[in-house]
Amino acid sequence: MIWRRGELPYEGRLFPRTLHGKPQDPLRPARLARALLKAAGKDERANRRQPDRAKGGAPPFDHCAALVARLPAHERRRVALRLQQERGGLGAADAEWYVGQALAAAQCGWRPAQVHELFRAALSGTLQGPRPAGTWTDGERSLQLPLAALEELPEQARAPFVSYLRTALTVRMGCRTAAWTPGEAPGPADGRAPEAPVSDPAAPGAFLDRLRALLGLPYDVDALLPHGDPFAAAARCELGTDLYRPPALDLLERLSRVTSVRPSYTWLGGMGELLHDSPETRRAVRRLLRAARGEPADCEHAAQLHRGLIGERTGWLLAGLAWAACVSNDPEAVRELGEALLAVDRGPSGAGPALFLRGGLAALAALARDPAPGRHRRLLTGAPASAVRAATEAKARLAHLPPADGRRTLQVPAGPYTAVFRVRADGDVRLEFRNPHGRHLAHPPSKIRHGDPALHTALQTQLAALRADMAAHLGLLAELRHADPGRPMARWIAAHLDDPLFEPLTRALVWQADTPNGPVVGMPVRPKRSTVWVLRDLRGRVHELPGDLTVRLWDPACADAAETAAWTRAATRRALLQPVPQLRPHP
Repeated sequence: MIWRRGELPYEGRLFPRTLHGKPQDPLRPARLARALLKAAGKDERANRRQPDRAKGGAPPFDHCAALVARLPAHERRRVALRLQQERGGLGAADAEWYVGQALAAAQCGWRPAQVHELFRAALSGTLQGPRPAGTWTDGERSLQLPLAALEELPEQARAPFVSYLRTALTVRMGCRTAAWTPGEAPGPADGRAPEAPVSDPAAPGAFLDRLRALLGLPYDVDALLPHGDPFAAAARCELGTDLYRPPALDLLERLSRVTSVRPSYTWLGGMGELLHDSPETRRAVRRLLRAARGEPADCEHAAQLHRGLIGERTGWLLAGLAWAACVSNDPEAVRELGEALLAVDRGPSGAGPALFLRGGLAALAALARDPAPGRHRRLLTGAPASAVRAATEAKARLAHLPPADGRRTLQVPAGPYTAVFRVRADGDVRLEFRNPHGRHLAHPPSKIRHGDPALHTALQTQLAALRADMAAHLGLLAELRHADPGRPMARWIAAHLDDPLFEPLTRALVWQADTPNGPVVGMPVRPKRSTVWVLRDLRGRVHELPGDLTVRLWDPACADAAETAAWTRAATRRALLQPVPQLRPHP
């Protein structure tokens, strides 16, 4: 930012000129201070008279550069340190733009101890720690001299300054930072305080590239966490400076390779080795999963920036993170995955949440030993029982379908569609879908299978549960076919007809009721506009039975041969399917 005359509360002969009045410790000797101010004034006037000198770039600083070039190296360092100390952290509260540019461009012969002093002055006022934050008024200019000094040092001497670079990059990109672009900085007298993060923290790309280059990042990790994505904001806030450390860098780099909700064996094996060898990487998995549900909640911008619809690229990243949690053998990470999947924000056209849900549900199913993931179960066979139990519990919470009025239901609303569990008389249970007009669909709609994977998984889980109940009931019927002691009519109706899953099977079998007038053999029916079950015999007569009569499965082996043949011909004529072979086709 270039300050014009009349904008500063102090424009005397003391160097450096600042926004807050006279400098706290003016540069000495006064003759040098006046020379610097004079050179800066000449550059200011030259650029004011000829605004096209900049030619689309930064304005020239020829007079200041000439003066700085005449100074010995130790004087350049002294002037730069004095200027940096007066700049006031990342606020850049000075008006010496031209002198700063000249000093940054000159070779000053910096020593490591002096570079530390420059960085400490530049980051003064910044909340330190793993989650640094501050006010970025003109941070690029505040870090101008420290970065130039660091670039003078040999590469082998730059390692002690990595923490400063991580802090600067975290402050610039984090949502905890109240930032002003140079053209929006508060004036000296208006007293305004920054209220919200800058609209796009990644705007000055050249400066950020310079920071990343000095930090020696193996790739641009910020590109994996795009601005405006709620998970990206939460992840930066949760990880802080740890985002730019090897554990998180290695993890995110591997996650960026995921292109399928069921990654390859090679990817899963590599991820398992990475997590096994690095406890810090396992901790990073848990922290990123907390970010996926909007943590940390203590950030004042969490409600605004940490929640919302994630993008497709982030959806792939989180799908990989879900598998990383399941191959980590860490029960806490698996539980965090379950919480993140429950908290995901879904939209009508959100590809990102759908990818996360599909990948997360597939990973939980593989760890929980479900048959659906197929071969991916084999890689997770060595997981501890605690992790398997955590996956089973998380999957159960995600796949829960509440019963309708406490009763088993075979029809579930699925958006504009209806999911129907169709039960055949032979015990076959299938999941089908109907469109809003009630027409049967040949395949599950993509809006359910891909757009709402949580619901689709819940339906598949419900289907597996129904088939398990059906298998148990078929076993019971097979036993009753050979020896049925019978049960009272009321209990028989409750066990075989009130449950919609077993009703088709019961109606396809022949039953016998022991009445005072003798046995009545028939198939159960419920007449129209009636709520009472009755038995209908071969002649079509219906028999209403009291609730205390005993009902049992009819055994053809104990019946008259003519009666058995009649029932068999009736079953053959109707092409009746039966859950157990009670009536064999007539020869």
